[in-house]
Amino acid sequence: MAKSIFISNILPTESIEIIPKDVTVDYNSGQTALSKAELISRLRGKGGLICHIVSAIDDEVLAAARPP
Repeated sequence: MAKSIFISNILPTESIEIIPKDVTVDYNSGQTALSKAELISRLRGKGGLICHIVSAIDDEVLAAARPP
């Protein structure tokens, strides 16, 4: 299975550059937090999440990243 992550908020370029090249990144470059529905939608099927403290992460959000 391919490695993929979702980054839910803007990060410094240096942070993104250290992600291994074999990892697919879905990146939200916006300054504001995503709605819970959008966060779940973008996280679905991903193997990981990098987020700021402004993102509300609960069991429902985490379940979106689990394989079916």
